[in-house]
Amino acid sequence: MALQPNPNPAVPGKAYEALYDDAFYRRQVAGSYLSAKKYMQILWPLLQPQTAIDVGCGRGAWLKALKSSLEVADAETKKTLKRLHAELEHARATLENEHAAAQKLEQKAARSTEEQQALDAARAAAEKRVKQLVSAEADAKADAARA
Repeated sequence: MALQPNPNPAVPGKAYEALYDDAFYRRQVAGSYLSAKKYMQILWPLLQPQTAIDVGCGRGAWLKALKSSLEVADAETKKTLKRLHAELEHARATLENEHAAAQKLEQKAARSTEEQQALDAARAAAEKRVKQLVSAEADAKADAARA
């Protein structure tokens, strides 16, 4: 990596180059990345940024942490969507089963109603026939008594 321009004229050029060499940035990037990841866990839910830019010194640890947070958020979103889809399919299947069961109950109820109506009609016909027989018997007794 090319050396950054010396931002502090109070530190002589050679001393600056010795302080901010590739080894410095390699040591710095791991800690910076871990720090950025911690901040992303707090900031991401609060800010929910649509875009980001990392302006600063270093090797892009904050952008890497942001990308990691986005990937985690994306993975969590996909996981949530998959879970919700499974719940929806289960609910749909349950609803279809309940609908089918309700239709069977309605059909059974309709048959029961039809059966009840048939029984009521048969009972009424039987009662009518009994009345006819009782009347016929009474008429026959009356005829026999007159004769």
